[in-house]
Amino acid sequence: MAAILAGIGARDQLIVASLRDRAGGGVPLAGVALSCGVATALLAAWAGQVVGAGISDSAETMLLAIALALAALELVWRRDIREPAEPTRSLGALALVLVASQIGDATRLVLFALAAGSAGPAMTGAGGALGSAAGLMAALAIGRGGMNALPLRRLRLALGGLALVAAAIVGLLARSLIG
Repeated sequence: MAAILAGIGARDQLIVASLRDRAGGGVPLAGVALSCGVATALLAAWAGQVVGAGISDSAETMLLAIALALAALELVWRRDIREPAEPTRSLGALALVLVASQIGDATRLVLFALAAGSAGPAMTGAGGALGSAAGLMAALAIGRGGMNALPLRRLRLALGGLALVAAAIVGLLARSLIG
């Protein structure tokens, strides 16, 4: 669920939605989008597992607080998403652009931190991969016109605010200042 919420209206979804409108969607676009989304989600969970194995429980909790704060910043950061100018319709170029936009986005940051503190990082990765895939396929289904019809800016601001509050609470818990 965290992957779906953190990824609403993200750059990767807008790229996929735009290309769907321009190129008509189709199986190749869906395959590249799914492959990239799943691969980067699993990579974030694996990295979280590796880092989590070497740090204490309180450090894992603080890592989650920091990741939530960074995810909040990424969610509220105002950015203009340009329509991709892809005259060659190269699936390889699309894959590179998607992976570059997904590395370090709010979804992967949260997955990284959750996997670091989780007893089951594989399940965290699987859930993140499913959430990422669901968001990308929703963007592919409705296209850029459908994405533009949604109140994405307000939604991302609200989610960013919630992530910031969660980061503050988790950070205070990590420092034993509350609870």
